[in-house]
This record gives sequence, C-alpha cells and structure tokens, in this order.
Amino acid sequence: MKNFKLHVSSWLLIILFLVGSVLYPSWLMDGYLDNLYLKIMVFITCYGGLIASIVWYINFIKESK
Repeated sequence: MKNFKLHVSSWLLIILFLVGSVLYPSWLMDGYLDNLYLKIMVFITCYGGLIASIVWYINFIKESK
C-alpha cells in the first residue's frame, strides 16, 4: 500500500508540474509575470520541477524492481 501512495503522489506531482509548464507561455503573454526575477523563478520551478520529478520517478521505479 505504501508503494501505491508513492506512485499516485508522484504522478500527481508530475501532472501538476506539467500543467504549470504548459501554462507558462500563456502567463508570459498575458502579462502575469511582469518582473524578470518572477519570470526566472517560475520557469525554474515549472520546468526544473517537472524534470526532477520525472528523473526521481524513473529512479524510484528502477530501485523498486
């Protein structure tokens, strides 16, 4: 049961970062991110979090086998 919860939470986190990554360009065009630091911070959070979550999940799958 513990592994099931980890799988579900990992997938939810990946989906959350994926939604943020897809919406990031529209946030830029709509003007929600008006500060350079805010643009950089949100970019790193969305795309870095997505990549890190995918890498972590792949390593988790490899180690659990």
